[in-house]
This record gives sequence, structure tokens and C-alpha cells, in this order.
Amino acid sequence: MPQNKFSIASQALVKVGGQPITGFDDGTTESDVASVLYEDYVRGQIGLVRWNWAKTQFSLNQNAATPLEGWDYGYDVPSDLLILHRVTIGDNDVKFERFKDKIFSDEDNDSDDLVAHYTYRVDENDWPADFTLAVITGLAADFSMSLAREADFSTLLEKKAINFFAQARRNDAQGQTPKAVRVGRLTGARMASAGR
Repeated sequence: MPQNKFSIASQALVKVGGQPITGFDDGTTESDVASVLYEDYVRGQIGLVRWNWAKTQFSLNQNAATPLEGWDYGYDVPSDLLILHRVTIGDNDVKFERFKDKIFSDEDNDSDDLVAHYTYRVDENDWPADFTLAVITGLAADFSMSLAREADFSTLLEKKAINFFAQARRNDAQGQTPKAVRVGRLTGARMASAGR
């Protein structure tokens, strides 16, 4: 079933005994609470971890305005950027600094593209099922405090959400090739003597 912010918020609301919503402007207490809490919670959870499914790259557009000092070139930040991880040119890392909605660097993108590697705000329909379940449970914990004022129930839901997010991180980590273990002389000798 396709997910969107209203269906996810509704599932969280139903978990705490609230009514489902069709929008954040329904005029109900549930929609008012969801409209205030939803987006910040989701952006926070996506940006908290370097999820493989939320990573992307973007060729930066040079901005006409030059930085005041310290850098030669300015670039526009991608509109969907949550967390900037690195900037490269030809697969090589370059020095950069982010100021508000600009990325500054001494590298010009005339010869090769300056590429931003970052975490972006993924549409709900593209979330993995385990992350969706964790967000629903975490939102329910927040909604429980806001709507029902049930601290014990909220604490229980928060613990469940923490476990769901941990499982989602484990599952996400399996979506890439494991990193090779660096073996030095001592470790190599120990492994050889242990028969490995």
C-alpha cells in the first residue's frame, strides 16, 4: 500500500487511540498535533543516521555571488539536502564549507563536476518497511504525550521505537559490501598462529 505523511501520521494516531486524519489542516486536535510534530520528527530520524536508502549525489550549480573571504567559489545547496557528508571532484574529496544555503570551495566546476554527497528527505512511499514501522511507533510515543498525556504508555512506545530503529539500522547496514578489515603485522601473525 502506498504510504504518505497522512497515512503514517494516522497509523501513529490510531496506536494511541486517536482518529485517523486526511490532512494536517482537518481542524481536529489530532491533525493540529500531527502538523506540528510530524515533519521535524521525520527529518530528524532520516538525518540521524547515514541510511543507505537516503543517500544521493548531486552535481552542484555554481552561484554567481562570490564568497566574501576564504573561498573562491560558491555553489547552491540542493533543495532536498538534510545532511551534507562530502564534496568531490572526479571522485576526490575537496575542501569545502557550508554557509546557510551555499557550499563554498576553492574548486571550480568548469573542467569537472563538483558533486555533493548527502542525505536527503526521502518521500514516505520510498521508505523501507522497517523504518516506516519505527517512525510510526516513535510518532505514536510523541502523540501519546501530546494527546493523551500518558507518560507510561509514551515511554513504552518510545522503547519500542528505539528497538525498531536499531533493527532498521542493522537491516540497512546489510545493503552494502562489508568493509575490509585492515590487518597489520601483529594481527596477521596472531590470526596465522590461531589457524585462521
